[in-house]
Amino acid sequence: MTPILSVSSTKSKKRGTKEVQEVHKAGTLLDIDVRKVLERTEKKYGLRLPRKVVMVDYGDDVGDLYIRFKHAKHAEGEPTDDGQVIVHYDESRDIAAIEILDIANI
Repeated sequence: MTPILSVSSTKSKKRGTKEVQEVHKAGTLLDIDVRKVLERTEKKYGLRLPRKVVMVDYGDDVGDLYIRFKHAKHAEGEPTDDGQVIVHYDESRDIAAIEILDIANI
C-alpha cells in the first residue's frame, strides 16, 4: 500500500482556510479520489486538465497514477520542472494524459 493525499483537512477558525492535509494509504484504485488528485495537480503545476477521463491505471507498488483523457494516435510526454508529473500531449498539443510518478507528492 502506498500513500496518497487525503481529501480530509482541517479549517482555520480565523480565516476558514485549509491548514492540514493528512496522508492515507491506498490499497486499490477505489481508495483514490481521482477528482481531488486532478485538482491538486492543476493547482501545483498551473495546468488546466480535462474532466472527461477514459482510463485510469494505478501502480500500487510504487504509487504512480496514469490518467488518460482521450485516445490519441500519438502522444508526446513532457515532464514538469520537478519531474514528478509527465504531461502527454496529442498531435494538436491538447493534454491527452498525465502520469503522476508518486501521488504522495501531489
